[in-house]
Amino acid sequence: PAPEGSADRRAAVLGPEDDLDTVVGAIHAGFEGTDEVTPRPADRQRRMIREGLLTLAAAYDGQGAVVGGGSHGPRGGTTELTGIAVLPRARRQGLGAAVTAALVADARAKGVRTVFLSAQDDTVARVYERVGFARVGTACIAEAPSS
Repeated sequence: PAPEGSADRRAAVLGPEDDLDTVVGAIHAGFEGTDEVTPRPADRQRRMIREGLLTLAAAYDGQGAVVGGGSHGPRGGTTELTGIAVLPRARRQGLGAAVTAALVADARAKGVRTVFLSAQDDTVARVYERVGFARVGTACIAEAPSS
């Protein structure tokens, strides 16, 4: 369930002692397009949170069940939001935007001045624009030639 101290019960930043395995499983399920959450070991994320290299946030449905999440990795005055996903059954309810807002608020509280992300498509980009992000460029990807 959502941590008691979270202001928006739909999304909350987590600590290393929270149930990160379920959150990581929900993020993977969201990207895989399934509602079936299988907890995944989050030892790496737990260690990175303790070291201040990662912030993980969870999204919760109306019953307090984990239905997604995302992260950011602050480095000095810059951070990238990554891995923001919500289960198909919980989409179009503002949960992705709530996770994004929670991560941005956490980054700002840590003194981060530049927050960026990459959207996988125009539909996702519109979600980020609704929470205050502006399009400023196009990412370029280099792929290895096929053999």
